[in-house]
Amino acid sequence: MNKKFEQTMIQEYSSEKIALAKKMISSDAFYIIVCDALARKQPLSVVRMNDGERMIMEVSKGKVPSHFLTDDNWLKEYGLFRADLVKVGEDLFTAANTADYFAQFISGFFLPNFDVISLINPREIYVDGFYPYLWKNMNRQKELLKYNEGIAVVCRNSKKVAENLSAKYGANIISIEYDSWKDYPNALEQIGKSNAGLVLCSTGASGKNLNVEVSKKYGKVSLDVGSGMMAIW
Repeated sequence: MNKKFEQTMIQEYSSEKIALAKKMISSDAFYIIVCDALARKQPLSVVRMNDGERMIMEVSKGKVPSHFLTDDNWLKEYGLFRADLVKVGEDLFTAANTADYFAQFISGFFLPNFDVISLINPREIYVDGFYPYLWKNMNRQKELLKYNEGIAVVCRNSKKVAENLSAKYGANIISIEYDSWKDYPNALEQIGKSNAGLVLCSTGASGKNLNVEVSKKYGKVSLDVGSGMMAIW
């Protein structure tokens, strides 16, 4: 295994890291919070960030871009080709600091490149960033996708994703396309016009703040579920 990504978890941690670990709630604890917000029709937003977001956030603070951020193929894959990375990074800070909940993979505790928590304002609690995958392991997504107050999926190839989820779970889903940073304004407008009470986003780094805006402007529950929605749901 590449030494850079070797996960050495058996080690002595600082008191600060242990205190942080005690603040991270489980995926099921977060699922209860989400379900309560849906039942009460109250707004809720969550964003998930890891190594890719960290790289861009650091650029917005003056760091020289890594080789990934100068690779056109990588940028196209993640919907960032010709984007203003400084602005994207600034928007990531806004999303991380203003979303109702912030999620990070536990990997950030022992792999510094995956740590975003140290860059943002401190919070009382954090969410386990693996929640979309852990929900699948417990079949929580089956109940979530039966929500009868309208569901929107916001992602690349959204029509196909909506059709697949609808066929698999019998869900009533509308699709809103988000292929790259250029789609942000239209996606926000379309979500606002929709009757969806639950918004599931897989938009990459450029769309993290969409979750926050959707919740605050339109009173919706907006979840950053990432590629897990397509890969395993």
